[in-house]
Amino acid sequence: MRTRPPREEVSLSGEGEAHTASSEPQRVVLAFVNPASGGQRGEQVLDTLRNLVPSDWIFDLGQAGGPSTGIDHLRRSVQGQDPTSVAPLNVSVLICGGDGTFSWVASALSKSGLVGACDIRVIPVPLGSGNDMARALGWGIRYPGASGLELAVLAAMNPKESRLGELDVWKLTCHCASPLVDSEPSPSFRRAEYFCNYLSLGIDAKIELEFNEARWRNPERYSSQRGNIAAHTRLGASAMFLGPRVALYRLFDEIIFC
Repeated sequence: MRTRPPREEVSLSGEGEAHTASSEPQRVVLAFVNPASGGQRGEQVLDTLRNLVPSDWIFDLGQAGGPSTGIDHLRRSVQGQDPTSVAPLNVSVLICGGDGTFSWVASALSKSGLVGACDIRVIPVPLGSGNDMARALGWGIRYPGASGLELAVLAAMNPKESRLGELDVWKLTCHCASPLVDSEPSPSFRRAEYFCNYLSLGIDAKIELEFNEARWRNPERYSSQRGNIAAHTRLGASAMFLGPRVALYRLFDEIIFC
């Protein structure tokens, strides 16, 4: 008989061993919702969250600014803390979406500079076509409904309701001495990005980019989790057998992981 793994929230600080945080005070909940994820349940999730979390701590990732709007709100809250307070602000972040949404928000939080200024934990709520992170942490593989969402909020507010694990966050720096634009050399560039559960380069990244662009253009066509998986399969087959081939070593002179 297979047993369900214990539900975990993960820390972005990378400090300390996984433990059950039963003695900590109640935490502030910051929620991000991707309305385009998976079965297009974003509005339903937003309505449910508004009954559980203060509305000014809930952010729709479909709006302009993406996660930066919510992160800026968190930054203002940290800056407005009582200067005599020794303990950092305790924040649990609900990321409602798929694996791409989780990586998007967690990466943005990692490079925001707030990880050291406050204690940030993240909990995935599975809304996407693929929900590997939510599955691995014990939160299921599909949207759990209003009752399951309420359970996630309860766990976010009260650390004793879930275990604490750790999440690897990587920094990737790409350097290109003379990239080609329309077959002509252009100025060199260096770009650094953070990522956690996924990094896509080459054909995999191309497939995911095409899928997301198509979904943002016509969200009504991507309202089924199974349909989205089929769309990925179709795009993947097309890219593998019909698409152009570009070697990564021709694009980047240096790739650094740290």
